[in-house]
Amino acid sequence: MNPGFMGYCRNRMFEWVMTLAMLGIALEIAVWPSSIASGSFRLLLVVISPAELALFFGTFGLLRIAALIANGSWPEHGPRMRAMGAGAAALMWGQMCIALMLLTPDLGGVPSAGIPVYFSLTVGELISAYRAISDARPG
Repeated sequence: MNPGFMGYCRNRMFEWVMTLAMLGIALEIAVWPSSIASGSFRLLLVVISPAELALFFGTFGLLRIAALIANGSWPEHGPRMRAMGAGAAALMWGQMCIALMLLTPDLGGVPSAGIPVYFSLTVGELISAYRAISDARPG
């Protein structure tokens, strides 16, 4: 990576990786909308269509990249933008975790191995939001 770009990544690698995951999911759903309907997250379609889901992931992914870059060049509002991005991501990963939990009865009572993964992502995003908002405090 370019050394100038490293300033945007320092202590924020989790946020960057989760942003790339968001954009990857958006791309996959945009190319293969049926991937949601045929997968474990099909219960999300009760609330949102595949096109809207791809738009949500893509929009929040791009906004989050802007927030991560703004954090370094806009010290007053950048951390707040990062905190909002992490909060929105926590909500998203949490809903995916709940979708997997709700699928458990359909799987004969055996929970998905993805439940602890998405729960951990949710907690990680909440920690990122806390760290970001802590950065925004004066002094």
